[in-house]
Amino acid sequence: MIDILGSPNAKFSPETIKASVDYYKSVYEGRVTGPQLEGLDGSWVENALGDDRTLSFEIDSTEGGNVVQWPLLVDISHNEDYQQRFFEDRYPGQSVYYLSTPPVEILETIAHTDALAELAARLPAESIVVYEDQEGNEFGEASFAITSVLAEQAGRQVHDVTPDSEAFGNTYGQPKVNHFEIIARNKVETHADAANADLVEVAADLAARGEIRRMPSHGVGIATVEDFQKDNCALLDQMWEMYKGQFENLVEDHPSLQIQPRGELEKMLQDKDTLSIVYMESDKPIAMCYFVSNIDTCIWLNSEHFKQRDQQDDSLKTVYFPGIVVDAQKAQQGGEYVKEMLSVVSKVTEEACVGMRVTFQSTNVSSTYIPSIVERYIDSDEKFDIVRNDDGSGYKKIAQYNYHVLQVA
Repeated sequence: MIDILGSPNAKFSPETIKASVDYYKSVYEGRVTGPQLEGLDGSWVENALGDDRTLSFEIDSTEGGNVVQWPLLVDISHNEDYQQRFFEDRYPGQSVYYLSTPPVEILETIAHTDALAELAARLPAESIVVYEDQEGNEFGEASFAITSVLAEQAGRQVHDVTPDSEAFGNTYGQPKVNHFEIIARNKVETHADAANADLVEVAADLAARGEIRRMPSHGVGIATVEDFQKDNCALLDQMWEMYKGQFENLVEDHPSLQIQPRGELEKMLQDKDTLSIVYMESDKPIAMCYFVSNIDTCIWLNSEHFKQRDQQDDSLKTVYFPGIVVDAQKAQQGGEYVKEMLSVVSKVTEEACVGMRVTFQSTNVSSTYIPSIVERYIDSDEKFDIVRNDDGSGYKKIAQYNYHVLQVA
């Protein structure tokens, strides 16, 4: 049975909120199969259910007999994976909602009843509804369908107003996020348990033998968790300022968040399994790249997806490559720094006797140049053989996520 929230200002008990969060998470955990998490984090659901603007409906037929609220439409501010400024600039003064599509069996029930009438009546005029879906799954059509039902109940129509991405004076089609991987086989004998190799430990051994450097005053070397934490996290502060300075200038015309909050960057850099390489000048970092082995530290990624890929081929070490950061004033020399930093990665992986599954993501704009750049740098290292596709390229798209913007008017 499905009931609609009777009062726009109803307050839910802590028990109902907890049951609702648990149910929501269970639905999305069973739904998400690709490399990227979808929907709302549990804490975001909790906050949304305490917001009078949230349009939710009651489900009283869940397992265990718990009555839960499904947050169908929540203010976009409750989804921290979206770039708020994107919507403020394009739809000033309009209500912008993030849509969480309910389970298909519930959607089918709603579609043949007037159960959404009250929610539709509460939907402000000219409302914007946004959502993302993985290419090839059923939830994109389902999300559009439930928005259409809401519009029909309110006596309005749905219009797809998704804007094309623009950059460098060109348009790049509707917004997407693509996930790629490059498989680089080590030319030396691969370790039998390559997937579990500890690259940070290997790097530390190389540094102890003087074959690579740790935090040099000038030049390239590795940075450890201890380096980031000493002197009241001075290095971490410098890294953040450099990262922010680069990405604030490069934020793309895209609804998804393209610059990580400081907390996310800190979590990755301070993880014991992250291999961080820095380029220093006069004791100041001017470039950085980092390879994340513990996918759980990348809170927007689906770690189960990567575990499954590891099981398919345990001769490869999966590393996530969030990006390369170069001081904005040194951007013209970026290629020089990148080459030297990746030479350190090469020494570490050669010593560890591992091949690599390098994974990364790009928007529909940066997908036109980032994959080929990453491929070129890896291919320039004579210690690796890149696995080629039929078309000769060395990178493979493993997933695509489409972003949609609808208007109910």
